[in-house]
Amino acid sequence: MTFKHPARQHERYGRGSHVIDVDDLGDLGPQDLEVRLRELFASPDYQPPVLPAAAFELMEVSRRPDVSLAEAKRVLEQDPLLASNVLKVAQSPAYATRAPLRSLDDAVSRLGINGVRDVVWQVVMGMRVFRVPGYSDVMTHVQRHCVATGHIAKAVCGYTAVANSYAFLCGLLHDVGICGVLIAISEGSGGKPPALDTLWPTIDEVHMECGGQIARLWKLNPDIQIVLSQHHRFDRSLMPHPLIATITVAEHLAQRFGWPLIPDNAADDLGFAVDGVREERLEAAYDSLGITAAIMKLLEQDVERLQQRLSGDAP
Repeated sequence: MTFKHPARQHERYGRGSHVIDVDDLGDLGPQDLEVRLRELFASPDYQPPVLPAAAFELMEVSRRPDVSLAEAKRVLEQDPLLASNVLKVAQSPAYATRAPLRSLDDAVSRLGINGVRDVVWQVVMGMRVFRVPGYSDVMTHVQRHCVATGHIAKAVCGYTAVANSYAFLCGLLHDVGICGVLIAISEGSGGKPPALDTLWPTIDEVHMECGGQIARLWKLNPDIQIVLSQHHRFDRSLMPHPLIATITVAEHLAQRFGWPLIPDNAADDLGFAVDGVREERLEAAYDSLGITAAIMKLLEQDVERLQQRLSGDAP
């Protein structure tokens, strides 16, 4: 696969092709707004936010068992701005090691193919998808929540039989449907996006469907597509996808340890937990993953250490 024209040069880099006309949002009830959003994302003309070509190329090459570190470095070097930001994140406390990373070569060698791919996606999401004009405060919380969920998901895999190849990406991207909806609303607002108070219940209702559509259009790994479109849909009567169970536990821990999706005061005003993890779903996830009270205690210790590393660190 060859990418001759980096997507960051595309005039719609970071933006989708459709927007919601917000002039009449105030006249729409929750059900009508839900229908409008579902129609938008189901439209054959809908395009998700455009991301740098290097992110997709790295996603593709990471699937190949014979891929070399040199090839990953070559992909990154095609986009100097992205490469510099990847090195910056790789040098942050979240990825800290005893020996400092001083160059892109160091980062690629230390992180490996999947690690570099994960950092690249963290960077491009932070550069574009987690940046929505008019909603910067709430998107800061969404970004921190998703990054923390990704890191915790990898930690959960360390205590289960679930392979962690896509655990971080599933956590990072699990709420991309929320981002997609807010981008559509923001772009259609003429610079004056509506307050979120009355929109959250509908966004909460449709975000999995919207996230799944974005994942399909980005042609992400099928496991990631499943997680984004179904991460709140399993119970004890079903055999949940192991990565959905993993994200359920990771998201619960992220919220519990100080990385909520939305600020606590906003959640209190709403009277319900946006993207909340219900107790019965959490218990089903514990059962399916074989997470005991003893394992949970170890996981909590890991999350406390992660909390210290991420404290004050830009995601």
